[in-house]
Amino acid sequence: FTDLYPGVSYTLTVEMTSCEKKKVISKVITTAARIYNLEVYIQEVFLPAYENTSSPEFQSMSAKFKSEIEKNLPAQFQAYIKSNAMRVVINAIRQGSVIVDSEIVTDLDIPSNTSSIQKSFLKALHKSTLEVDLNQTHIGEANACLQGTDSCSANATCSTEGASYTCACLEGFTDLSPAVPGRDCYVTIPGGTTSPSTAPSST
Repeated sequence: FTDLYPGVSYTLTVEMTSCEKKKVISKVITTAARIYNLEVYIQEVFLPAYENTSSPEFQSMSAKFKSEIEKNLPAQFQAYIKSNAMRVVINAIRQGSVIVDSEIVTDLDIPSNTSSIQKSFLKALHKSTLEVDLNQTHIGEANACLQGTDSCSANATCSTEGASYTCACLEGFTDLSPAVPGRDCYVTIPGGTTSPSTAPSST
């Protein structure tokens, strides 16, 4: 697969035909990513329409916010954005004067760390035309395990690793997709079948 965004859930559908019988299997797959929370305080008048993410005002403010950041980032970061390896996602705009709740989402393969992300984005905000209060602006590693936004199986543990996380099937469960650990954790039951919801035996 190509041109996939990091940290996005995609529905993968596989259609199989055997003996004139058709079987369709669909599965939701979330691409791996590092995610950083970005909370920015902007000193301007809050518009009630910002609370509606579908409103023209929200869309306009989001576009302006992302444009101002992206054009002031280092050239390498701009290249990452152009290649879909990095993106800024606006989740909400709150009152106070204007607080933009967003996320910086990056591919696992790009050579960046929390320090470089913080320095580059704070510098970009400082250089922007936005009236940003840098003293109240926060950039930090997201905790997907704590927030419940991870893609681990219900039968797996979630462990935070910086701005990303790892999953591991619980004891007694078999990982059917070891290349992407902890997403498909099943219990083998008599007869050779598997069940995602059957608890493992304690004996």
